[in-house]
Amino acid sequence: IRAALLYPAFAYARRRAALSEVEGEFRRCLDTLRRLERERSDSVDLAADAFGQMLAAAFTLGLTGANKRICHEIGLHLGRFIYAADAAEDYESDRESGNYNPYVVRYGGDPLDGGIRETMRTALYLELSALEKAYLHLVRGGCAGRIDCCYVRRPRLAAADSILCGIYCGTDWRPSFGG
Repeated sequence: IRAALLYPAFAYARRRAALSEVEGEFRRCLDTLRRLERERSDSVDLAADAFGQMLAAAFTLGLTGANKRICHEIGLHLGRFIYAADAAEDYESDRESGNYNPYVVRYGGDPLDGGIRETMRTALYLELSALEKAYLHLVRGGCAGRIDCCYVRRPRLAAADSILCGIYCGTDWRPSFGG
């Protein structure tokens, strides 16, 4: 009987330890992002990876085994995609304002041209391909509910095209999820 009474306290302590671990990962990733920005790094990969690691930590909270590995990959590639897509979308405004953007640093502040756009598109496609691959390996249960709200109906590469349409066409795009 005494053990049964102590179980809630132990469960709470385990959850707190897991949250401390996630908080530590968030701090480490944010420190990396601040350092890259301060150094004006031209590496989209390093910055996107730091952001992806934060999402991976959030997606894997409380999971073990295959679900943890798969959800880590999903969080990592979703975060990398979000960071790279945001940097691609903000290229022109960051170029004009001088705000940090690794793409702007990499291309020396040159106006967007076909080569830069194609490089951005390829990077986004690669992240979505890795995201889709991980999603297809998702074990039923575990983290499926966490993922389905972010990755609706496997959009394949349409999301990258939607983002880049705004870059190519100069339109104000807004993604439409669901439906």
